[in-house]
Amino acid sequence: NDIDVSTEKLELAENKLSAESLGLKLQFYTNLKTLDLRDNFITVITEELLQGLESTLVSLDLSGNGIRRVEKNTLSSLKSLRYLKLSRNDLNGIPELPENLEMLDLSENVKISSLKATSFLGLRKLRHLIINDCSIYTIEESCFSEQQVLSDLQLNGNSLYQIPLNLPPTLTSISLQDNRKNLPNPLLML
Repeated sequence: NDIDVSTEKLELAENKLSAESLGLKLQFYTNLKTLDLRDNFITVITEELLQGLESTLVSLDLSGNGIRRVEKNTLSSLKSLRYLKLSRNDLNGIPELPENLEMLDLSENVKISSLKATSFLGLRKLRHLIINDCSIYTIEESCFSEQQVLSDLQLNGNSLYQIPLNLPPTLTSISLQDNRKNLPNPLLML
């Protein structure tokens, strides 16, 4: 029943796993490129959880775990990571992220209420940013200043009352549906 340590794709979704039950077990999968841990019980992303995957992991799905906290340098140390899904968690801010990310999904983290100038600092390769159904009401002016290739920005179902300022010229798609449902004139700045 052992999984071969040379496995490149590991899907462990919906297994009631916690960070404690996984412990240091993932470090032995030295060829792991894709890791699906969605819909488990991982509430804190610890350094130990992803140890040993820093140079191989390309895609990581941690959606639906109830994640409240990400330990410092844990995600940012994943130098090969391109695709990260952190949707449907309990984050109250944007954690430190790896600089090579191309796709980031933070949807349904209802405690995220603002995007700061430093939220996506250093993410120059980010192409797709999905932050739907959070509680975002404010985006600092220089929030997207370093996104040199961002083509798709989704901010549906938040509490925005104006289009974010200083959007990258590379954007080919921006979605702002269902913002400020309670206001008579949503997105007055169109």
